Amino acid sequence: DNIIFSSLFDNGNLYKIEKLNNKYEYRIWTANDNAETIYRSKNNNPWFHFSISGLSQGITIRIYIASMSSSSGLYKHDMRPVYRCKTTNNKWIRIKHPIKISKSENQQTSP
Repeated sequence: DNIIFSSLFDNGNLYKIEKLNNKYEYRIWTANDNAETIYRSKNNNPWFHFSISGLSQGITIRIYIASMSSSSGLYKHDMRPVYRCKTTNNKWIRIKHPIKISKSENQQTSP
């Protein structure tokens, strides 16, 4: 598979991608709000917005978001990200499984 991550669109905030050992596992970092401007917020990454293409139908991908800040409170109450794809007729659908939150020793911040 030729998987491509992108945030080259309005509100896209993908900063860095790391492919992990498993074929369909990735760790990503999001850019801070207003990154690269004088209004940049330090370590405030409560949301993420990016696209993935090139994934074959029926393949499950696992994404670890390394730069989430204090928004973990949202996920303690079973809030779940949404996604859409061609196989769902571009309808937004919540991911099936609850979010797992953990602190990482090698967590990096984005610009």
